[in-house]
Order: sequence, then structure tokens, then C-alpha cells
Amino acid sequence: MSGGDAAAMQQKPADAVRISFTAELWALQSIKPCRAEHEDEDSCARNADEKRILKDGSHSEEVFLPPQDLLHVLKDSVLCPAFSLELLQLLQKHVFCEGFEGVRRQFFQNQILHMYAELAVSVRESYKILTETDKVLDPHLTESLFMFEAVLNRLPGQLDPAPDEGLPAGEEHGHHAAFGHGQGVLVDFLIDAAQAEQLSASGRHEVFYFHRISAGGGRQDDGTGLLQAQPDGRGWMLGVAEMVKAPPRSDVFLLSARLFFLGQDEVSSADKGSRFQVVPVSDILPVVVNREVEAIWAACRQDGSITPFVDDLLFGTAGSIQATAEVVEVEDAELNQQQIAAVARASAAKLTLVQGPPGTGKSEVAAAIVQQWVKDETESVLLATSTHAAKDVLAKRLRRRQIQPSLRVRSNSSRIARKAEVFVETVYMSGSAPGRTVPKVLLDESSQITTAAALVALTHGCEKLVLIGDPQQLGPVSSFGSAPKLDSGLDAFAEERRSFFEILAGKFRLQPHRLQVQYRMDQRLCDYPSHRFYNGELETATSVREGGVTPQMLPAGVIFKDGIPGHPVVFLDTSAIEGCREKLVPFFGSISIHNRMEAQIVAELLRGFQAASIEAARLCVLTAYKAQDSLLDEVIHGGSSAERLKKRKSRSTMIREQGVDPLEKESHPRIYTVDGFQGNESDYVFYSAVRSGGTATGFSGNPQRLCVLLTRARRGLIVVGSRDTLQHAEEWQRWLDSPDKQEFTVDEELVAKLQRREVAQRGPL
Repeated sequence: MSGGDAAAMQQKPADAVRISFTAELWALQSIKPCRAEHEDEDSCARNADEKRILKDGSHSEEVFLPPQDLLHVLKDSVLCPAFSLELLQLLQKHVFCEGFEGVRRQFFQNQILHMYAELAVSVRESYKILTETDKVLDPHLTESLFMFEAVLNRLPGQLDPAPDEGLPAGEEHGHHAAFGHGQGVLVDFLIDAAQAEQLSASGRHEVFYFHRISAGGGRQDDGTGLLQAQPDGRGWMLGVAEMVKAPPRSDVFLLSARLFFLGQDEVSSADKGSRFQVVPVSDILPVVVNREVEAIWAACRQDGSITPFVDDLLFGTAGSIQATAEVVEVEDAELNQQQIAAVARASAAKLTLVQGPPGTGKSEVAAAIVQQWVKDETESVLLATSTHAAKDVLAKRLRRRQIQPSLRVRSNSSRIARKAEVFVETVYMSGSAPGRTVPKVLLDESSQITTAAALVALTHGCEKLVLIGDPQQLGPVSSFGSAPKLDSGLDAFAEERRSFFEILAGKFRLQPHRLQVQYRMDQRLCDYPSHRFYNGELETATSVREGGVTPQMLPAGVIFKDGIPGHPVVFLDTSAIEGCREKLVPFFGSISIHNRMEAQIVAELLRGFQAASIEAARLCVLTAYKAQDSLLDEVIHGGSSAERLKKRKSRSTMIREQGVDPLEKESHPRIYTVDGFQGNESDYVFYSAVRSGGTATGFSGNPQRLCVLLTRARRGLIVVGSRDTLQHAEEWQRWLDSPDKQEFTVDEELVAKLQRREVAQRGPL
């Protein structure tokens, strides 16, 4: 860009730049049709030409924006369902951040662009599913878990531009808009309280898709109660929640949302009474986005909450972090020598990395480190992790050592502690108390935590940091993983997708302290993952009890096929079972997979174990798919879809509002996804593989996910799945070919029994 152009750009008001560029983003929506009734052919041709020019990358204007304006542009781009690789490249090539120097400017731009690109992919993928899946508009599915109905009540009018609240500034902390800067039409919807449970964990800025299903006011209904589907997307609108509340003594909830029209259907004051299907974009959690943005902004502007130590972690060089200055003696009768060495290093060094394979006592080491830290009663401690399951395990370990975790601090005001407090939270929970000072931070399961997420926990005056994790297990979740066609163009985000653990290990050339003695698994359970994922270096402690799965634990009709009788690893092959096939189903604005017959088989196996006097609390069920998780809950524990949804949303509300996870009150055996169970364990683990009837195995064949699955059980692992399908994934084939297991199948009588039960409960297979 020439000097004259640069000068002109500097003089151009930021709002004008923002509005102009936002219009260009929306022009990329290939799904938005020309309106023949309002535009002539020349106008349509000009619109098509504009799209072509932008998409082929020939747009030449370079835009330099302050950080807050860059955020506003990205917030709007998230709301563009046609977001594509071309749009991402447009942003990378033509939009630049100003206001920070050098490495901080690049860090801010990369982190923020990556974050909103992830979200935009989620919006786009959800939109693609909605417009290409006929079942979404099936009236029989309107009470499904993934959608609810709303009635248009009123249109207060066009929104005024939102205040410049894109970045935190003291009293505005936590309240800036996550998406859609000051645009859209403000609409109020009424939602029946029975369906409003779907909103109980939703707050401001949650993203939804809306589709009209019946006319109201001046519009003519077609007499069916269901308007004609628009498979090309012209009937859908996108909405961002502004407010959700329940008026006193009312059986309805009020949802105020900003609507963005994606096609030919729009709303006006004459549409009062129209009914809409509402589909949440479940991958977008505004509170997560906001807290990551705030933490990144604080780091780049060198906010007072960022210590020189944290600044060095982000922007320093290999020599920035000083070596250990002292040797700390640690005595702990409950730890082995490797664990004691890890505690000693963490007590002395400013930065410590501990790598712990499954069952090696990472949580016990974390609790011991905290016990050493709190001997100095003047400094508080934060233990933060990526999941609520891991958080609860840490809290239990602390209580065993007579350390009582402190209640969460929700006030924005500063707090002076009389003595050291210990906070046990997820990284995002830690962002709800910006006023406190916590000099010592331990991040558990840090191989799942990105730099942006870690920063949420490090903006409280951190001076000492320990990261405990295992790169061989699951890493950070990325929505790019569900959009493989984009991967080749997203190499620029490789660093942002890596875990904070791996980044620091490489940057500062740190050799993580290794734990190698495992206390969880029967030796026979440990053998395969040790050799496959840990070079055979895992040792089993002599205190580990022997497990196994015997015929007495299995229900009638489960027939031994091959392998080593009594072995703790079991594979039940469903390949030959009629009707035991995967099925694509809509689920919370997305598409997931379930397998109804496989769920019945798992439930029957659980009944067999419980008949053999094995308590339900010693059993748990895992799967890779959320729809199967929901189906298993229904088959095992009963209840309607609405009841399960209410339980799920009530749990989400308690987690968000109170920092309390009511999972402990839920019935056993409990059901989890593999990803959500990392950091946890159970005596007997049942796994529903779901995939059957083809050659695709999806992400269930990921080596890290398989590593987690195979290392959760203490005494027995029972995998239910189709050999014919699973063998098409390299990792599954390796495991299936291993002789160290016993294999079973199901006889015809039991198959018929389970088929009759499934048909009676949920209709034809």
C-alpha cells in the first residue's frame, strides 16, 4: 500500500472501515440469492461479479485496524454461514492489526483470527447440515433434543450500533459482545417453559438458527402448520441472543435476539404469532470466547494482571526462564521416588513440566505440589484443568491431604486473603474472578489446553507455573477437525492449535519430568497401551489388584468366540448382528451418529455385571459420539428426551452459575464421551464403538483417543463394536489383531430379544 493510501486509510473513520469491510464479508455469502422482484439483471450481475472478485483474491485494499475494530470485523465474519477458506485468506491477506508492537501484534492477530475462524467453521458446518438435511424440518422431530420452538412476539426495531465494548475495561469486564457488532434486527420470542430448559444454560450472545414453521399475523399459512422447506437455505435466519429471562409468575420465557436474514425470508411487525424452529449452534460458547479474548488482550497490552514471568512465557526467548535456584527436600510417604522428584522440582523452579502417562498418579502429584506450596500461608494457589471430571478428581485428592478447596470468588472487586487459599476450577471458571491474586498456578491435563485457554488462568498475577499433562493423550479440540477440506489452508494456525504444554516444552527446550509407574490398570490391561504408545516404558506397581472378566459376569446369550478366557480385555463383535448399524441423526444443530442395537447390547452387558453383584458405581460407559451418549442414557436409565435435556441443561447451569457440578448426584452407571472422561477412571469400562455397516470409522480411530479409551479401566475393559468396520482404521486394526484379549459374540435368541425390546421402546429399526 502506498504512502498516500496509508494516509487516507489513517483518516478514514474506524466505523466506516468496519461497516465497509463487513458488507464485503456478507457479500461472500454464496447462498444469498438475487431477489428478482427487487433487482434487475444488471444489479444481479454486479453482485455476482463482486463475489467473484472477492473470492478469487483480487481484492487489493489493505485494511489496518486497531485491535477493537479487528475484533468487530471478526465477530461479524463468524455470523457468515458461507465462511470459507477464501474468506479466511481474505482476512489473512488484507486485514492487519495495529496498536501493538512487533511480536505482540502478530500474537494478537494470530490468536484472535484463529479463534474466530474456529467459530466461523462451526457456524458454517451447522448451516450446511440444516440446509442439506431434510429431517431438520420433519415436524415429528420438533421435540428432538437438538431444537425447540419459539413464537415471535414483537420487533422493538433495528438495533443501534453497540457501544465499543469489544474489549474489557474494568467495569465492562466480561460483558462485551462475542458476535455481530451492533447489527441485525432485534426480535422478541416467547418460549414455552417446558422447552425453555434448552435456554437455561444459555446467556447473552448464544448463537441460534431460526426457521419459520407457521405463519402469523398478516402472513398466510399453507394449512399444514409447516411452511415449505427451503433446502437452499433461503428460509433460515441466524440469531444472537441478547437476553433470556422468565417473567415472574409466567409459564413462558422471553428470548430477545438479533436476527440476521440469510435469504428471502424476513420478519416484520405483521408476523407476530409466527412459530419458528430454533436450533442452537452448540459448539459456540460465548463465555469461553469472551474470556479467551480478554486474556489475550491483557497479555498484549501488558495489563497489570500479566506478570513479567507470564510475559516471558509468551514473548521471551529460551533463556528468559531462569534455571532452578535451589534444591527443595520433599518427604511424602504416599509418593514414589519419581513423584517426589517431580514435587521437588515444582517447589523450586518457576516453570515445571510433568509428563504422566495414564495411571501414574498425576493427580496425586498435583495435590502434593499444592501441599508444598501452601506451607507459605501468604500466597494463594489455583489448580485449573480442562474438564469438570478432572477438576472433581483433583478436589478429592486435596481433601485426602486435609486441604479444603476454597469456594469460588465471583466478585469483580479485589480481595485480600488472610491466608493462602486453594482454588480448584476449570480454566474458564477461573476467569470469573478477575479481582483476585493467585501467584501459584498448576494446570492439570494441560495437553488439552491451548495458549489462549491457559492465559485465562494466568491473568491473576502468576509467578510460578506447573503444567502436568501427556501429549500421547487427547490434545485441544478443534472445529477444524470436523472440516478436513479446510485443513490444507489452515497451516498458519498450527501453533495456535497446539497445547500450551507442547509449546513451552519446545520453546524453552525443557525436558518434562517423566512418571513411569502406573497404579491403575491390571498388568494385562497395561501391556498393549504401554508398548503401543509409551515404548514399553510403563511399569505396573506391585500394589495393583488383578482384574478380569469371567463368564459369570456376562448375561445369557453372550458366547465365547476366541482368545484367553478370563482376560480383562474383552471385544464383543457385532458384525453379524442384523440391524446393528450406525445411523446419522440430528443433534443440537449438528449431525451425530448413534447405533440403537449396540446401545441395547451394552445395557444387557451392564445387567449381567450387576447380576454378578458388581455395584453400578464400579461401572461406566464410554462412547465417541454425543448422540450415542444420549441414547445410552435413555436405554440404561430411562426417561424421556425432555427429562434428559432438562438434566443436561440444569447441570450446565449449575456449573456456569455456581461452579458446582451435580454429576455426583446422577445415577450409576454413568455415561461419558471418551474426550470428557480423560483424567478419570473406573473399575470396569464399557465402550460403544457405534460405527458399523461401512468402512468409515471417523475420529474414533484417532490414536490419542484410543490411548485414552484403553487406559481408563482398572479391572476390565469391554469394547462392543463391529470388527468388519473398525478394522479399516489402522489403530483399531492393530488392537483387534493383538492376541491379548477374549472375544465374544451374541446368539440369535438374545439378538431377537434385544430387537423386540428396541422396537417396543423406539419403533422399527
